[in-house]
Amino acid sequence: MFDNKAIIQQVKDRVNIVDVIGQRVKLQRKGANYFGICPFHNEKTSSFAVNPNKQIFHCFGCGKSGDVFEFLVDYENISFKEALEMLAGIAGIAIPKNSLQLTEEEKIQSDKINALYKVNSALKDIFHNNLFSDIGKVAREYLIFRKVPEDLWREFGLGFASHTTLEYSKLLEMEFSNEILRESQNFLNSNNTRFFGRLIFPIENTKNNVVGFGGRILGIEKDTAKYINSPESLIFKKREIFYGENKINRSLNKLVITEGYLDVISMISHGFLNTVAPLGTAISEEHLKKAVRIADNPCIALDGDNAGIHAMYLVIDKILPLLKDDGKSFNFLKLPDGNDLDNMVNENAEELRGLFQHQIILVDMLAEKLLSEITVNSPENKLRMVNAIKREVELIRPKLLQRFYCEYLNNKILVNSNTNFKFKRENRALKIKKDSIEKVIDKKSQNEFLLGLIIATPRLLDFVFEQFLNLDCDDGIKSSIMKVYSGDSSINGGILLEKLKSLGYNDTVGKIFEKNIHLRFGKKYDIEQLREIWLNLYHKVNAGSVFCGKTNNLRKWKALSSFKKKIEQD
Repeated sequence: MFDNKAIIQQVKDRVNIVDVIGQRVKLQRKGANYFGICPFHNEKTSSFAVNPNKQIFHCFGCGKSGDVFEFLVDYENISFKEALEMLAGIAGIAIPKNSLQLTEEEKIQSDKINALYKVNSALKDIFHNNLFSDIGKVAREYLIFRKVPEDLWREFGLGFASHTTLEYSKLLEMEFSNEILRESQNFLNSNNTRFFGRLIFPIENTKNNVVGFGGRILGIEKDTAKYINSPESLIFKKREIFYGENKINRSLNKLVITEGYLDVISMISHGFLNTVAPLGTAISEEHLKKAVRIADNPCIALDGDNAGIHAMYLVIDKILPLLKDDGKSFNFLKLPDGNDLDNMVNENAEELRGLFQHQIILVDMLAEKLLSEITVNSPENKLRMVNAIKREVELIRPKLLQRFYCEYLNNKILVNSNTNFKFKRENRALKIKKDSIEKVIDKKSQNEFLLGLIIATPRLLDFVFEQFLNLDCDDGIKSSIMKVYSGDSSINGGILLEKLKSLGYNDTVGKIFEKNIHLRFGKKYDIEQLREIWLNLYHKVNAGSVFCGKTNNLRKWKALSSFKKKIEQD
């Protein structure tokens, strides 16, 4: 952390927060402030305000606020030190080295990191020069065969690793020590590069520092990996970095995650910007977290063969626990007939462009995955599918989102599934005569009946809670029901009834359950039928009365929002 507050203040005084944020968020002036779409949560209206006089930002939607340093730290996912260095560069202010409070150990590590960057940068240049020399002929021929234009060789710094100690010797001539060359892990004991005889892909981070290399073998050799990457090191974490992330334009709010180096190069060359790939490993949780910081709906586009489809299915279980209530998610792109992305973008870029207009949303990809594992053609398999849906949905943390996924999957797989097997369950709820409820209770008591059905079967709140909030009955008992249920959504009717009595509603619930109508309904019908009964009566009784005024609308919306928060905190 910096101990010189004067430098921090000097940077703040010289840097205009509007200019810094305006390069990343489209802002429009309204009076004394500038407004735009908040980059920290999903929204459609401009609730993100920047005040040039106070040099602060504030979002009226998600509540995030701060100065220009805090904006950069959150937006760029960098440290305060990195944010200060970035802003100091903009302001033209030199930061004295003695303004850093670094321990001796931290200083040694920082120096080593910088030295590794320098080694890798120099080695990148040597590899690149090799590509255009006599020893790089085989690599050039391969790139031509793969239809990679020469200008892209230069743009991506592609190279070739010799079979000799050429690279090691040249680095020694550049006065790099044996110690730091060994520390870089680019060389074997023979002083050959570990990538000898391979086409080289330099791997750069968002600051364009070369953190490592990928190498593709050009011959056909048994028991030799087609691709190898630099080993893990101080500067190279395979599970955290994408190939191509140094080319990302964050203002585009899009990201395509594909499989390999050449996929990325070909995609970007055909105008599919912000395309990246993991580095010889499956897409990790760290990759996914980074992806949704870059775009609201990153697209995973792997090869269309069985291996690619299987990889997309596997990544779903990594995505589900990361979902939040901010509206961000992932989409998928399936290539036809087992195509791979590199070939398709080179052979038919326009067809591929059309496919990107019809990406598959996450929940539909999950449904496809489930149906690939279980065929719903028997009662036993229907039960297997129900349990499989439950296992998947329980990976999601926000409770409301769990419920929405569960309802969507139930409808798509179990209700609307185009399977030959038909479940001929008698729908007794549909056989209820139109006036049967009215025969049991008078019109005045129908709202009380609806309230009682919720108390007797609390699980109904999963399906009708928004309508329940607008039920014309005592707001106090409704609030108590919501509070108890949000604390334990597995509570049964008997326990809920006793809790309400203990909260002072003994007379109210006693009157409601006087004739035990609700208990008879609960025994006679399943949850789906009860839902239909409840909603049919609700809409009949409350037709034209829901959200009938601005004041009522606001009050109900606040109640709904409060209830949602309680459930999601559960």
